[in-house]
Amino acid sequence: MKLNYILLVTGLLFACTDTSEELDQRDYPRIETFAPQITSDGAHFSGTFLVPGKNKITDHGFIWDHDFPDLATAPKFSMGPTETTGPFDADVKYTFVKGREYVVRAYAITSDYKVLGQAFRFTAE
Repeated sequence: MKLNYILLVTGLLFACTDTSEELDQRDYPRIETFAPQITSDGAHFSGTFLVPGKNKITDHGFIWDHDFPDLATAPKFSMGPTETTGPFDADVKYTFVKGREYVVRAYAITSDYKVLGQAFRFTAE
């Protein structure tokens, strides 16, 4: 019985696949947005590139709006092209309306893709 349990656990461990290699194969970047920090004159936004993708990143930064922000119309803080991976952040000077709810998302643009990180809601103070 004990041997069966050990074999079962070992089999399950080997059955679990490592997705990091799969993520590295993507053509597009994968990014993550972190919770914003509200400041007296705006906000501190941060994110990270989990996987840079195969295409050159021509722009990256943050977008925000009252609802889900759209790259074409939302206020944007552009950080330009980058070849680095890992974290990125920005101190955004913007007059957020006190008590109003906003949504922020990190973004990255390549020649073929426009990628958004997950959305974070925050209320301006």
